[in-house]
Amino acid sequence: MKVLIVVYKFYSMPFMRYEIPLGLAYISAVLKRAGHLVDILNLNEYYADIRHNDFAPLKMLMERRFRQHDFDMVCTGGLSPFFDTLQQVVLAARQIKPGVITVMGGGIVTSEPELIMEHIPVDFGVIGEGEETIVELLSELGGAQRFKQVAGIIFRGPDGRLVKTASRPLIADLDNIPYPDYDGLNISRFLDMQMPVDMLGCFKRDTPRFLPILASRSCPFKCSFCFHPIGDKYRVRTLDSIFTELDYLVERYAINTLLIMDELFGFNRDYLIQFCERFKPYDMDLIVQLHVSQADETTIRLLKEAGCIFISYGIESASDTVLKSMRKNSTIAQIEHALALTRQAGIQIQGNFIFGDSAETDETASETLAWWLSHREYLINLGSVWAFPGSALWNDALLRGLIVNKVTYLKNESSALSKLNLTAMTDRNFEHLLRNIRHLDFHLRIPAKVISCKSQSFDYRKRRLYALTVECPHCASVMEYRNLHCPWTEDTQPAFINNRLGCRVCNQRFDILPYRVEEGLCEVLEKTRGLRLGVFSACSASINLLKFSQALRERVALLVDNSIQYGLTQVEGVPVLPLFNNLGQIEQQLDAILVPSEEINSEFFDDLLDMERHGMLVIRIGNLLAIPTIKAPEDALAYSRTMLDSAQAAISSGAPAFACTAALAVTDRFPVLADGHIVLAQAMEAAGDTTVALDAWHTAHLLSPGNVWVLEQLCRLSLQMGAYADALPAFERLQALAPESPTLGLLTSWCAASGAH
Repeated sequence: MKVLIVVYKFYSMPFMRYEIPLGLAYISAVLKRAGHLVDILNLNEYYADIRHNDFAPLKMLMERRFRQHDFDMVCTGGLSPFFDTLQQVVLAARQIKPGVITVMGGGIVTSEPELIMEHIPVDFGVIGEGEETIVELLSELGGAQRFKQVAGIIFRGPDGRLVKTASRPLIADLDNIPYPDYDGLNISRFLDMQMPVDMLGCFKRDTPRFLPILASRSCPFKCSFCFHPIGDKYRVRTLDSIFTELDYLVERYAINTLLIMDELFGFNRDYLIQFCERFKPYDMDLIVQLHVSQADETTIRLLKEAGCIFISYGIESASDTVLKSMRKNSTIAQIEHALALTRQAGIQIQGNFIFGDSAETDETASETLAWWLSHREYLINLGSVWAFPGSALWNDALLRGLIVNKVTYLKNESSALSKLNLTAMTDRNFEHLLRNIRHLDFHLRIPAKVISCKSQSFDYRKRRLYALTVECPHCASVMEYRNLHCPWTEDTQPAFINNRLGCRVCNQRFDILPYRVEEGLCEVLEKTRGLRLGVFSACSASINLLKFSQALRERVALLVDNSIQYGLTQVEGVPVLPLFNNLGQIEQQLDAILVPSEEINSEFFDDLLDMERHGMLVIRIGNLLAIPTIKAPEDALAYSRTMLDSAQAAISSGAPAFACTAALAVTDRFPVLADGHIVLAQAMEAAGDTTVALDAWHTAHLLSPGNVWVLEQLCRLSLQMGAYADALPAFERLQALAPESPTLGLLTSWCAASGAH
């Protein structure tokens, strides 16, 4: 059979790093081994958001694949938060080819099979592990169609009623499953896009190349907030199988970092020790996830010697009461021991405190926050529990009537789940707790001293690249980083968003401001070298600057404000002097002063003008810290026109990478603006990426179907790339719209050259 596997898009942002969908990659591998023709539409390869215009880009991308192969089946699947996208994949498949067979698997089906089948018009749902099930299902589809004999599926019988077959036994021999189909995912692009700040900033290399391996399935624990869609029995692959796959990944993809994607790696201590001994000669970086009970002196030492740079622990709470309720099988004493050993070994730590378990109270939340405040060096993130479908918390919420409509909690990426009050706390106190942890998590920073930050160049997909020299706040080592880039569109990124890197000497993480902000601050500090520097106004921007920029804080001698009347005498160790009646004293103490916002500049314009008249250097940095504000349609048009004009000028001057950066800023912010996609298509062609260019021309045509010139460009590039399945429908549309178009001659020439009719 001809099968199209559709991989959902993790982020709407252009060319973001994403978590490789190993489940679907395994499905592709087993289907290919069984002799089926398999194609993967990896939506993460598409540069724009697929959700605008009622998922029209998704349908466009799927239609193009169907023109290449008349698929018999569309497979997709994933986790519950992607309900909307997965539903639209099935609906699009139905619209494109009404008779196509649709199959969905993953946690979304396994956790609530009947619910999903009722709300998504999919033909077959796969429950649990899918590798054996999908092969048997396709065999029956091509044969006797005895679907009731295929264990682990749900479907509609002849009478329209749902039929759920017997549970499928778990796969005992994991070694027998083929390696994930990375080639089908076009993994080379994924590797080329990686950067040092991926994976929470843990990478020690300027050019990381990491891929994941699953060494085991499921987990021996039954945490209340977890759901194990591939079964409850913990099973491991043999080490020989793992290292054979590792050798393959090194040889084929030149990876330098291995990510063990297991829910829990190496629970058997001897297994973990043997793995470390065999991994050490590879001289690669290693990332794993462990239970705190696994951490002892020997294990942590061996992991460090093997090249482990990062351990993710399931911490969740600093209250033994809550840990017991969560069924974590851990205590705060074990957590403290594991974290101390890991930090002492020079291994980075990833962990979360997730508030909102059913046993959470005001007292337990305060207990966890107090521990967090006294152990900030571990950089434990703060968040809330999500009651995912299939988990004990989900079932408890249903029994208590907290979830009335299940689908409401599945749609829109499950945003409602993060706000569900499962605790004994009042709703008011719980909402206050959520606000408090968001505030505290924002301030979870260990700022490093940035010595220099400069734009290096532009990459047509990664956008602006930076070089950074920084002094580690942990070990005082000075390090240089290259090829850093912001994963978001820079001019939409708040000035004080967290930006984390790992030290390449002590391997502990630290924080800096976004690169564009650090670059601007470095320029200011260089400009004011030797001058006595102050900051104007104790506004949030000034306070955050002093809090999060160590280099600036070391230079600032005074904060000028009127807030002293409220008892404010210093901010981050910097003395505060009121403006009122102290202008002469301020001028004596300062040579230059920073104004962090346009609002402050307007409010105190006369005072600042007075300072300038008396020889003080007033430096306005509001544009550096502000995000372009789009309040009206004319603002959007002005912003877009400015960016697209600069992109077109860059194309003309031979700077396509910058042009791509400018155009992507528009397509990301205004995905329904056809002009953004048109200019991006031109920029990508100039950069040599005809694949993305063709996607962009198709999207531009989708948004402006009557634009003959766009259609002509689509026809031209389709033929140039040999994408004849794309070319012929475009030519038919062009012939209908503009039968006199000279571009139609290209089709005649191609037909003559190829012998086609």
